Amino acid sequence: MAFIKLEGTASKIRTDTSVSGSISRGKGSVSSTTTMNFLLDGKAVYAQFGESMSINEGDRVIVAGAQKSNGLNALAYNNLTNGTYGEGGRLARLVGYVLIGLGIVLGLLVLPLLLIPIGIWVWWTGQRAKNALAICRQVTTAEAAVPSTL
Repeated sequence: MAFIKLEGTASKIRTDTSVSGSISRGKGSVSSTTTMNFLLDGKAVYAQFGESMSINEGDRVIVAGAQKSNGLNALAYNNLTNGTYGEGGRLARLVGYVLIGLGIVLGLLVLPLLLIPIGIWVWWTGQRAKNALAICRQVTTAEAAVPSTL
């Protein structure tokens, strides 16, 4: 999907901050997400970042993101008026790195957990074959006394 880039003057800015998480007995975690809706030269822009965006009424702004049916879902911005810029992907990248790392570690842990039972089964199959061969090779004292004639 190609990104759409819009440049214009910000107006009708509405900022919301949502806080989520829990604290119990002084421990826990809380995170906040800043959501900003505004018009950029009359076109609707929606941005949800983990940090506050420095966009004010009348600022000249460039945004880039994915076009949705209700407007542009901005993934990054550059405020030409005050020189600030930002993007909302830092947390997503961090979570991605953690998930990739967990996948590798769990892959290393799960593979031996799968190989051990398979190895025991293969060993047991081989051991049964060895025991069967030992039974076949047992010579009774009666058979040993009588020489084999072919």
